[in-house]
Amino acid sequence: MSTDGGDMQASAQEPDVAEGPTDEELASAEEAREIQEHADAAREAQERADADVASGDYAAAAQEREIAENEAWEAGDSSLLQGASSAELDSAAAYHEEADRHERDEAQHGRDGDYAAARDDAAAAADAQGWADYKAGGDDHTGQARAE
Repeated sequence: MSTDGGDMQASAQEPDVAEGPTDEELASAEEAREIQEHADAAREAQERADADVASGDYAAAAQEREIAENEAWEAGDSSLLQGASSAELDSAAAYHEEADRHERDEAQHGRDGDYAAARDDAAAAADAQGWADYKAGGDDHTGQARAE
């Protein structure tokens, strides 16, 4: 029997060829990218909500916070959120609208010379604004109404 190396060459391993990522690896990378996008969107919306709370615009804050909550949910990370929830901010916005209504009533009663009613309206405006600020976790904006 002659050994010419033919059998050895046939059994020699093919050189390893680098294979691309598997479908599972690609899906996992895509999922990670989507989670990161949702987390980034949640952070940005939360920052806008915080700025709106600081300025006393509770209606805008509620909208931004709801976006942040939805994006955080999609990212699977509630630690991206801080402060009042969108429901609390909706409530704060309603109280703020009530305070505005009382302030308009106060102005009208003052023009009409009904100073007792104007004083009651001012107290009601301060109370409603206090509740708005409390619900939102924002700064106290009752000073103007209390001064009147």
